Amino acid sequence: MRKSNTENIGNLLQDFVRILNIDEKLKETKIISAWEKLVGKRISKATSNIYIRNHILYVHVSSSIVRQELSMVKEDLLMRLNTEQAEGLLDKIVIK
Repeated sequence: MRKSNTENIGNLLQDFVRILNIDEKLKETKIISAWEKLVGKRISKATSNIYIRNHILYVHVSSSIVRQELSMVKEDLLMRLNTEQAEGLLDKIVIK
């Protein structure tokens, strides 16, 4: 009889991500991918460059009106991103 040495694929992938130390980068990618869904198509079209550096989400906006709208809901966006996507990864959002 052969000895069964099977493991759950989910556990193996989690171990792999942890060993490569890429879990934070995967969370960052998840945040950037979810941006349009979170803010909507109209606002998403006005944003040109979204990136994360040192736990800060930077968003470049081409419209002053959209920049003002995002500034007003910045704290809510931060809270929603941290709870739904980033699991506490972000400290703040900077809108340029």
